[in-house]
Formats: sequence, structure tokens, C-alpha cells
Amino acid sequence: MADLLQRLDDLHDHYPTSGQLGPGNERIFVEAATEIVNLRAKLRDSHQNCLAMWEALEGGPSPMCRDCADFNGRCQGNGPACEPQERAMERIKHLRTSVERASARPREFYAWAAEMFGPVAKLRSERLMRFVEEAIELAHADEMERSVLDAIANRVYGREPGQITKEIGQAQATLEMYAENIGESSALLAEIEWHRVREIPRAEWERRHAAKAAIGIAHPSTELQP
Repeated sequence: MADLLQRLDDLHDHYPTSGQLGPGNERIFVEAATEIVNLRAKLRDSHQNCLAMWEALEGGPSPMCRDCADFNGRCQGNGPACEPQERAMERIKHLRTSVERASARPREFYAWAAEMFGPVAKLRSERLMRFVEEAIELAHADEMERSVLDAIANRVYGREPGQITKEIGQAQATLEMYAENIGESSALLAEIEWHRVREIPRAEWERRHAAKAAIGIAHPSTELQP
């Protein structure tokens, strides 16, 4: 709509004057010029109606930027409504906080695990086993058949190993897409989990780890990082 309005403005501004027209063309000029003016007005009214509709969908008026406030809330731009400065700044602050939190949480989780379980938590193979366990628990929770899980494992282990960094990225991406598919945010759920695990007593964590170590799916807590 912004492009169309601009083109109409340009056409109107560069339209010839009646004195520049040939004989008999003045009536055509007046009709065309009037049509352009009417069309511009209709398009601007339609644009304002669209803004009002979006405002209604959002549950009411939002804080206006200074320019819009100067014109009683009618956006003076030819394009989409200008983003209110207050809302834009809040979004930027929220995005910055989210990014900073997302980058800090893995380090905090890792430090918490090392403090809770000792050096064994820093073993690479321990971290890998815990990741695989959670991935299988997710598949189980969403009712994946054991035969399907076995078939996937057989296919993967029947091929050459991939690149670790690439596989980490793919694991993260597929988890995010799975969460998106069921209407959840993996980042938000990870943050919730970060707060949840710290409420569990140390004795309970020790019991769980010992049970896993007893059947060979975790390293003993006394094992040191090589």
C-alpha cells in the first residue's frame, strides 16, 4: 500500500497543468486528476481502517510514538503503522535479556552439575549419556514405539559417524522444531528446568546417579575427569 500511495503522489505531482494540454483534453485531465485525488483519499482511509482493526485485535490502543501522538494517533506514514518507540524499546530489551540468559544458562547448569555430582559431571561420556537418556525419555513420553527407536538406532549405528559440532547443531535445531510443533518453547522449558532441578535435595540426586551407575549407564561418582 505504501508503494501504491507513493506512486499516486508522484503521478499527481507530475501531472501536466491544463495549459500544457492540447485542445479538447482539459476535460479528460480534470476527470483523471479528480479520480487520483479520490483514490488517494480512499486508500488512506482504508489504511487507517486497517490500523484500527489491528489495534482492536491487540486488545486496545498501544502507547503512541511522539509523532503519532502529535497527530491524534493517525500514523503519518504511507506504509504500515510506525512501531511505537516504547514498545520497540521493550522488545529490544526483552530480546537482549533472552539472548543473554540463553547464553548464560548452559554455563550455570554445567557449574551446578559439577558442584552437585563432582568431577564425574565433567566427563564427556557422562554428559553424552545424560543427553541420550533425556532424548529417549522424550520419545517415550510422546509414545514412540520401542521398535521405531530401535530401528533409528540401528540405522544410525550402521553408518559412518558424523561430525560432532554438526550433530550438536542438528540436535538443538530438531529439539527446537519439535517444541515449536507442540506449541512450546525449548528455551523457556530449559529455564523452568534450571529452576526446578535446584529444588531437588542432594541426597535424591546421589540416589538417582548411583542407580544409573549400578546398571552401567552412568559413571561412578568417584570417577575423575581424565
